[in-house]
This record gives sequence, C-alpha cells and structure tokens, in this order.
Amino acid sequence: MNDRFFKENFEKTAKLTKREREIVGLLSQGMSNNEIAAFSYTSIRTVHKHRRHIKEKLGTQSFYDLLQFTEVFDLTNKENNT
Repeated sequence: MNDRFFKENFEKTAKLTKREREIVGLLSQGMSNNEIAAFSYTSIRTVHKHRRHIKEKLGTQSFYDLLQFTEVFDLTNKENNT
C-alpha cells in the first residue's frame, strides 16, 4: 500500500516548500499551532497560512491523511526538532 501511495502522491509532496515540510513534521509530533509559531519564530497567522497551503497541495481532508503523508514520505524531521 505504501508503494502505491508513494507513487500516486510523490508529485504533490514535491510541491511542498521547505517550511511547509517543517510544519508538517511539527504537526506530526503533536505540536499545536501556537507551539509551531513559537518554535519557527513566525506568527500564528503565518502557521495557519502554511497549513492551508499544505492542505491544498496535498489534497488532505483530515489529520489522519496528513499523517499518512508524514509516514510515507518521512516528513517527521525529528532529528531537527530535538
């Protein structure tokens, strides 16, 4: 299943900016919008904007959908956030 998901969604994921990938990783670690804003030195409004762009680019409808992208494309960024 993951191979099929990877092939079907590679181009979508490739469209994410570096910052959007970072936001996805932080979300997957359970950080709130406020925590992400503080961590990334941006405003809460900017975090909302990034989340909207991520949702549009990936076509996700739920947090579960986003987590699937995170797992298959290794977007957790855990090594960068410790």
